[in-house]
Amino acid sequence: MSLKMTVSNSTDRELTISFEGKFDSLSAQEAQSFIVEKLEAAPGKSLVLNYKGLSLVTSAGLRVLMDLRRKYTKDISIQNASEAVSKVFEDTGLTQVFSLTKDMRTVSIDNLKKIGQGANGEVFRLSQDTIIKVFYPRIRLSEIEREQRISRSVILADLPAVIPYDTVRVEDGRYGIVFELLGEKTLSETIAEDPSAFEPLMKQYLQLLKDIHSTEGDPSVFPLTKDIYQGFLDECVDWYTPEELQALRDLIDSVPDRGVMLHGDYHPNNLMVLRDELIMIDLGDFSIGHPVFDFLTTAATQVNLVEMNPDYAEIHTRMPREYIRKGWRYLFDGYFADRTGADRSRIESQIRLMSKLKASFCPAIAKGVPDEVMQASVNDAKQNLIPRIPELIGAIDW
Repeated sequence: MSLKMTVSNSTDRELTISFEGKFDSLSAQEAQSFIVEKLEAAPGKSLVLNYKGLSLVTSAGLRVLMDLRRKYTKDISIQNASEAVSKVFEDTGLTQVFSLTKDMRTVSIDNLKKIGQGANGEVFRLSQDTIIKVFYPRIRLSEIEREQRISRSVILADLPAVIPYDTVRVEDGRYGIVFELLGEKTLSETIAEDPSAFEPLMKQYLQLLKDIHSTEGDPSVFPLTKDIYQGFLDECVDWYTPEELQALRDLIDSVPDRGVMLHGDYHPNNLMVLRDELIMIDLGDFSIGHPVFDFLTTAATQVNLVEMNPDYAEIHTRMPREYIRKGWRYLFDGYFADRTGADRSRIESQIRLMSKLKASFCPAIAKGVPDEVMQASVNDAKQNLIPRIPELIGAIDW
């Protein structure tokens, strides 16, 4: 057989099969039998084909993939394809059918300085002009590549954002994205060090959010926020009763549809100050939907968190609590400046209540936090959001 295949990784979500040799007419039938056997033993998993060691693929190999897609799963991605193999897919138009990534360079982080850490990974200084965001092992390569595509699309939409370079493999087995090194402080750090900068920078902070919300999003690139949130609930089935889950799903579905971009995690620590201009970082949560989804994530930290635990809020946002509160007031009052006082009060009450929706997703979006924190977040949603969902459905009219 001219082709060697091995199951190189199998998780709860995906099955990875590695190839070495030639995927041609001599190996196609045996290859198909091998893959089908592994798929049938792992129902519901997505299929990842690692072409790192594949030197050739012919029409017979392509036919196997088409048969697998038609009969078993459409969730097939191809990784680490050589230039020659990639060209076959490009020439036949199958890059529009299969998610394909070319073989990527490998980077060592052993001697790199760690300069940050977040919910999805760690950040290291790679060179004088670049950094590398190294994702935790639980983050799928397809999600990392999606963040890279989204980051590029945000720039093409003429929004100020950090410039992404290539996706790379890290020597320890993880993956990362190389970004430009902006070399300046975050908006949070700038205000904390120089309170006089608050007013001019908050003016930009407000205008940037308006610019995002006035930009139409391409649905072929950006996911729908509603789909993301429903996916979070899919991972929370062990934490809620079926009735509670349905109530949360109904709330998400009830929000009016909009075709504009959303940042997904808009707060001062996700913005850099570069020569007095704000530049967005951490763009993986960009999506399309109603602005209420952006406001609820911002309120979750700038309103709810600072009220419940101001000490932790300062650590999380890297700003003094009085400026966290002032930042929210500036953003909210400026965004809704054309509304009456009574209307602003009504909308803010809606946003503050809906911000507990983010807490309800804690089992999906905050893996690794202590169990007591997870349970407290779920209890907050059970006690303070779910019983009041009927008053929110149909009430988002702005």
